Amino acid sequence: MALDLMLPVIMTSYRPRVDKSCSITFSTLELDVNKMGLPFSLQGKMGAMVFKAESDLTKNEILMCENMEIELGGKTKSERLRNVLYRNWELENKGHSTFDNYYAQEMEIIITHYKGKLS
Repeated sequence: MALDLMLPVIMTSYRPRVDKSCSITFSTLELDVNKMGLPFSLQGKMGAMVFKAESDLTKNEILMCENMEIELGGKTKSERLRNVLYRNWELENKGHSTFDNYYAQEMEIIITHYKGKLS
């Protein structure tokens, strides 16, 4: 894996999310003209990140990063379904005061629907 982008950065923000993921924001120092377009071209792409505080990466660490095998599958199908159901509960909770109750009912509806197709 070739490294697409390697910049000195400052971690400026960390926000945990309800779906157990997090949002981490980094700010760069001033970029020279040759590097300014690269972050824009990578926007929206899935990738791997290495962050080492307070010092530069050694040549050996860079080599290790280039040779890493990382599975970038994103969320599993069940995680995606749970997140979609959570968002639906936020918008229309159907009288359920907790997401767990809403989730249990919606999953039962889905399971019953597909069980009915087996007959």
